Amino acid sequence: MRQLELANFKAFDSPFVLEPEGRNMLIFGENGSGKSSIAAALRMAFHYRRMLGRFARKGVNRETELRRFLSSFTYLNGRMGAEPTVKFNGVSFLEQIPHNTHCAIITPASLNPEDLRAGEVSPYKPDTINYRRIAAATDYVFWDDDEAPDAIDRLQQVVQEVNALLETRFYERFRIGIATDDMYIYLKDEVTGLYASEDLHKYFNEAKINLAVLLLLLVTIKREYALHGSDDSHNILVIDDVVTSLDACNRTFVVEYLLSEFSSYQLVMLTHNIGFNNTFLTMVKEAGRGAQWQSLTLYVKAGSPQAYEYEAFRSCKELLADITGNQGQHSDNCLLAIEVRRHFEALLIEFAKFTLLDARERANFFMKRLKAGNRPFFLRMHDGKPEYADDLVDDIMKVIDGSGTPADKIAAIKNKMECWSSSTDMSRLMEIANKLNMYEKLFAHGATHGGKPLTVIYHHELKAAAVLLCEMEKTIHYYKSHIGDM
Repeated sequence: MRQLELANFKAFDSPFVLEPEGRNMLIFGENGSGKSSIAAALRMAFHYRRMLGRFARKGVNRETELRRFLSSFTYLNGRMGAEPTVKFNGVSFLEQIPHNTHCAIITPASLNPEDLRAGEVSPYKPDTINYRRIAAATDYVFWDDDEAPDAIDRLQQVVQEVNALLETRFYERFRIGIATDDMYIYLKDEVTGLYASEDLHKYFNEAKINLAVLLLLLVTIKREYALHGSDDSHNILVIDDVVTSLDACNRTFVVEYLLSEFSSYQLVMLTHNIGFNNTFLTMVKEAGRGAQWQSLTLYVKAGSPQAYEYEAFRSCKELLADITGNQGQHSDNCLLAIEVRRHFEALLIEFAKFTLLDARERANFFMKRLKAGNRPFFLRMHDGKPEYADDLVDDIMKVIDGSGTPADKIAAIKNKMECWSSSTDMSRLMEIANKLNMYEKLFAHGATHGGKPLTVIYHHELKAAAVLLCEMEKTIHYYKSHIGDM
């Protein structure tokens, strides 16, 4: 995959382009930022006909069902009128022809599949793992012959490999097996002997069940690719927000497994879990594969998903040098103002990420906090270590539980609150961000979002903003180095 282009598609009303140029992709974003829309677009690019076949109602005109199908993917469910656009490497999903690129997509729906046709009674037993059902939910191109005479034998090989992984890579004590010829899977605890093939959640927790399903799918994809792939095959594996349902240690083991066993695939990882995102990035860098990955952050701005690649930004020092050397051409100032704005928003979001603060529209969230006046962020560096709001609560509880009169306790609590809210480390960062926000021509102005400029952006104003941006970048990098990836 070199490029994926979306427009009028699910969460994306305006044109949106991803350009990995063959690299793997790690995409972080809050719920509602467009991650699942990207996964759905890739599904459309590769499995459009299969999706339409499942969607279409029996006995209904095909053209009618096609229009209904497309409208279900249109931004705001068709209110905009135009058909959705999905282009993979410049070619529309409607015009894609079979090629040597294959794409398997694992989503939360793959772990817990719903009925393929709305209104139909499911042929599968509830609260079970049926291999045929979960394999179909990945839309992987090779597993279409599960009725073949050797299907059970192939499934048995998959089960054996999964059990080997559970023992040697994941250090789990449960194992799986084939319960029936209908491809139902059982789980068994090797220590207690607990066994179940139905009502699984009654006997096993969700994290164990989801790990079993995820490994069944990953092993199947790997084995089927090895069986059917060729030297010129190109294969994509998309995993959309499924690791959150796993135990924390198993998330790390999943990353290790993916990096070692799927190195020949182009991986597209989408997550809203900042801890998993940071762990993945750390492990990629430690493996010396940073150049093979593109790390993007999705966020919502004015109701529309946006994305940035922080590593792709040039340093603020380079930006300032460019501004300083600029001869003050108005057009150049506009372009540089756009870059300053985007870098500023990215720094705010990076700040939100490493402090684990949660807001759907992160940049807007911080702007509201800044404009509200005295609303401190309870984060500070103390004796070289980061302290958070929980630490402040602990301090307050110690005062409450300690000795002293109520008046003394109130005074002590006020004093601690003052120490936190006036932290010189964090207050300086907030001061910088607030000053940058005051440059209205840069940050509340149409020119900084690529629109038509309404007023002249003067060179000295742009330079002043860049100087502050350099200081903000330096401060945030300092915090990131001390707080670390959590």
